[in-house]
Amino acid sequence: MPIYRNRLVIRRQVILQLTVGQNVIHPTHGAGKITGLTEMDMVDEFKKYYVIEFFNKRLTLHVPIRNLDDSSIRKVMSENKAEDVFEVLQGEPEPLPDEFKKRRRKIEDWLQSGKPVDIAKAVRALAWRDKAGGLSNLEGRLFSQAKDMLITEVALATDQDDREARTAIEEVLDTAMAADEEKVLVH
Repeated sequence: MPIYRNRLVIRRQVILQLTVGQNVIHPTHGAGKITGLTEMDMVDEFKKYYVIEFFNKRLTLHVPIRNLDDSSIRKVMSENKAEDVFEVLQGEPEPLPDEFKKRRRKIEDWLQSGKPVDIAKAVRALAWRDKAGGLSNLEGRLFSQAKDMLITEVALATDQDDREARTAIEEVLDTAMAADEEKVLVH
């Protein structure tokens, strides 16, 4: 939110401090690790970049240090935030729209937010929908993508391996859906 002083707009900047070796989350590509810093000669100047390699993908991304705050890259959630994610997974999902395009848009909005709690909402809604009657091919891909993103971040936040995090997430979802078996059929 801008602060107005003497008719000048001064924007508050939150500078994200990252270091080589640190794990980070990209809203589209998921979890990665900063593997280095590099300079590249651009048209009118040298620019410094973080080099990020992503887990489970053959992808390396160069993110300008100067534009880091605008890139939506963030630190891995805390262990406390992971507890919030599990609370979301245990709850009843928000009803998804019946119309496919609106439903897809809502799910994609949750995923593109990059927020762990929103990604958990997508995983929860799609898990319930899958159990109630199945998913379309696109919804199945979105479900897989959302689960993978959530699993990787939960694993990093709780210092587990991916298999342990996957098991924990699936057990929480199974328990929540088994407790409300009648409601699963409605979603």
